[in-house]
Amino acid sequence: MKIPGEFENFPKMSFLQWSLSVVLIYQFFKERHIKKTITFNYIDILILIFLILCSTSLYNAINPYQAIPVLIHWWFCGILYFFIVFNEITLFPNLFFFSSISVGLIAIIGILQNYQVDFISFIPQTVSPAGTFGNKNMAAHFVAILIPYIFGAISFSKNKIHKYLFCSILIISFFYILLTGTRASWLAVLISLTIAVILYLNTHEFRKNNNYLANIQFFIILIIIISCFYLFIKEIGLLNNILNRILECFQNEKVSSAQLRLIWWSNTISLIKDNIWTGIGLGNFKIVYPLYHASNCIDPMFSNSYQLQHVHNDFLELISEIGIWGFLSFILIILNSFYQVYKIANSRVVNPYSKQILLYVSLSLINLLIICFFSFPLKRALPPILLIINIAYISLTFRKSVYNKNKYNLKHNNILTIFLILILSASFFLYPKIILNDKYYAEGLNFLRNRQLNKAEEQLKKSYQMFYNWNYNVFSLLGYINEMNKNYSKAITYYKISLKLHPNNINTLFRIAISYSKQQDFNYAKLYLKKFLTIMPQSAEGHANLGNIYFYQHNYKAAESEYKIANALNPNLAIARNNLRLLYSICRKNLEICTSR
Repeated sequence: MKIPGEFENFPKMSFLQWSLSVVLIYQFFKERHIKKTITFNYIDILILIFLILCSTSLYNAINPYQAIPVLIHWWFCGILYFFIVFNEITLFPNLFFFSSISVGLIAIIGILQNYQVDFISFIPQTVSPAGTFGNKNMAAHFVAILIPYIFGAISFSKNKIHKYLFCSILIISFFYILLTGTRASWLAVLISLTIAVILYLNTHEFRKNNNYLANIQFFIILIIIISCFYLFIKEIGLLNNILNRILECFQNEKVSSAQLRLIWWSNTISLIKDNIWTGIGLGNFKIVYPLYHASNCIDPMFSNSYQLQHVHNDFLELISEIGIWGFLSFILIILNSFYQVYKIANSRVVNPYSKQILLYVSLSLINLLIICFFSFPLKRALPPILLIINIAYISLTFRKSVYNKNKYNLKHNNILTIFLILILSASFFLYPKIILNDKYYAEGLNFLRNRQLNKAEEQLKKSYQMFYNWNYNVFSLLGYINEMNKNYSKAITYYKISLKLHPNNINTLFRIAISYSKQQDFNYAKLYLKKFLTIMPQSAEGHANLGNIYFYQHNYKAAESEYKIANALNPNLAIARNNLRLLYSICRKNLEICTSR
């Protein structure tokens, strides 16, 4: 069964939290008797402020339950950061090796999926080739973020066979990224490689006279590899696909994904202006965006069948959800990290080994931030973990070498372990409920698509029993099933529950109005249709149904006005055209009967 949406995200979040927690708790028991001094710096304070502001943003949230999984994950990442820096946990270069192998496996699976190899068809995905992810873009982003780690694995491998293995993984990963057609990943890899080459050209080793021959050989080999790669992708027809994806950004004939992003960003800026100080609450972007989908530019994708879940820009989504102060704390964490990178790179105390690790870690961080500008990796399971690990390594290296002041004797592991147990308890309690809620919802949706209404209703009831306040779509579908069964009172009950969780859901607003109309309760039907049309004034069907209500209430002038608007919006809409004719027929075409209405 293919489950729609981000089906693999929450299981991955829970798995990462639980597995890494075992490691951290082991670290606590291993070193609980060792007295250590710890050094604080600005990043520590900024991370705490960021986490607190993420939490307090829930006060302004329409549905705070939407924030729970992301908030738990951010708090876990914060605890992971403090465990790494305060216990001076050394992750590199071993993390380079393990990450490269995982990237290689994902890339190989993705390539096989692209060519529709049967024996891996059991791996669920919504957009192929997605590897072990649900979506090819998410997989490509993950691979792009870890490309610098593969370079690190090549550099720190002491065995020639291992070097050849990681070089092969690098080539396979590049090929997979090209196959996905994900331009944000292409851009991230291109920029980070350009930075790496510029840094290499400015190194002392490159400028030494006795290394010219080696450098020339390096560039000749590089040109040969690039040429062979170019000929290969041209031969298999991939080159045209790549060029088409790039050209889409500059075409005006149709709305491309690049142009859609500009529309989404523009509308989100309006949302931010209205909620600049406090934000709308973590995880609540998709609930508030319907009110702004046409604020600056009309979102052509926004409809009953599709409503934007993420703005495809983590920075804009972050500032819209947690406000300017939370966003400022996040930006200061990033800027402070790069400042520390600069200080470490110019320090004579730090050994070349650490500086080389720092290069690959910094490039990975740059790739992640570039992708954040075009997508939403920070809402996923793995990228926030990678972000924190990279920042933690930078911070740890800085405080061990450059900044080694203000040492304190604290039982920090005791405090961190208490927080970890609290977060882990919340994770154990909530994530299984969320995962099962989504599972039963997906099964119910599949039964509904196959017109098996009783089975669909059974699975959807199981879904909301898992986590009542999580998925508003569950109640919308239960309402729709009862509406199809002409049980309008029960349908309205379910629709009202859904609207409490998501008051701007246009599908539910429209369907509850129809249910009230079927019950001849035209006042409530009119109320919900007007709410619907406040969000969707361009809906011809909404205006036609509002015209019907006015028609039944004998308000013929208002009915005529709504039918005319519906006809103007969609001349092919039969219900508006036919009912307008009927109206004119009743009113004897000159509206003599209707003048007093």
